[in-house]
Amino acid sequence: MMKIMEISKGKVLVGHDLANDLSLLKISHNAFIDTVSLMPHNFGLPFKQKLKDLAYDYLKKYIQWGNHDPYEDALAAL
Repeated sequence: MMKIMEISKGKVLVGHDLANDLSLLKISHNAFIDTVSLMPHNFGLPFKQKLKDLAYDYLKKYIQWGNHDPYEDALAAL
């Protein structure tokens, strides 16, 4: 985890449900953009839009069909 903190220092992180990921890793980071916050679910929390659905709705791109690819997820979130 120290390596993650070192790499991310001074950078803006972008991801989907990133607040949850950072919390699970017990990492505090002040500058991040989370697609869950940017595009909330119509029913509000605790419901969250799936990245798969957001990628199709906004980018017209199919992701997460078959094997899960974290690189593909990162590109879609960006």
